[in-house]
Amino acid sequence: TPVYAAYSPGIPVCGSTPPPPTKPPTKPPATPKTREQKAVDWAKSQKGSTAYLGLCDRFVANAYGRTKSGYLTAGTHLAAMAIRRKMFYYDYNAPAGSLVFFFPGPKNGWSGHVMISLGNGKAISSEHWVGSKRYGVGEVSIRNKTNFGIYAGWAPANSEWAGR
Repeated sequence: TPVYAAYSPGIPVCGSTPPPPTKPPTKPPATPKTREQKAVDWAKSQKGSTAYLGLCDRFVANAYGRTKSGYLTAGTHLAAMAIRRKMFYYDYNAPAGSLVFFFPGPKNGWSGHVMISLGNGKAISSEHWVGSKRYGVGEVSIRNKTNFGIYAGWAPANSEWAGR
């Protein structure tokens, strides 16, 4: 052996059993997704769908695994979140998964509008507009006053909505 009066490291001794090969490092288990991440993922999977035209409050409820929101309109949902003191008025830094509200007005048929925030000033809405043409589920800027009316702010999704 290259080492004098000893065995060389890494060279097996004649007649001995070689050590078992080292196992590759295992990947750490994936962190479970939050209910907000699951809602955003579901909402993104609906892009292009026209099933929610005029049903924005149902869209956000469905994203959180509910069949209905429990509110007549997005405007009444907004009022309920205000009563609960959950609203962050006029704050454009809505975290991903939060509900983004617009006040009732002529742009939304006096019913208000609600979307799911994607973060960074973006949201996914049950409908979006390009010019004067109305399309299904799509990504929009929450600063868009042209189609949704006056921005109210955001609130975390209802605490009783457990999620998907």
